[in-house]
Amino acid sequence: MPCGDISETIRLELDGNDKLLDYTFSKRACGGNIGQKSMLLDQLKGFSARQIIDLEQSKLLDMLNPENSTEGFLAIKHLTIMQTCFLMLYGEMSNKTRNPVRIYSINHTPNGIELEADVKLNLDVKKIDPCNNCGCGL
Repeated sequence: MPCGDISETIRLELDGNDKLLDYTFSKRACGGNIGQKSMLLDQLKGFSARQIIDLEQSKLLDMLNPENSTEGFLAIKHLTIMQTCFLMLYGEMSNKTRNPVRIYSINHTPNGIELEADVKLNLDVKKIDPCNNCGCGL
């Protein structure tokens, strides 16, 4: 991966009743993986996709009680991306170019559904230096 590039993907796993079993949100830069992988799993595991879609950001923050504003921001980011994926899965939002989430795989498994998507948020990444103090040793 070229230096300065940042890519993000999400993988969601739902049971046969569309309840969240697992998810991973991966952020990768040239120095390797960075960021939280499943920071909301303890709070949202067992919630239906519809409950997650309907969950207000303020209620999530009350459930999580973040230690700082960065943790709160990341929690809202994870929630928003999950909500977008589920809206797209249900056909309530399109997979158009301006959408920051692009689903590339939906698989039906013996346990339910696995969904994978790329995430491309138009955030100012100039403030993110993936090779500075990220622990990768570069």
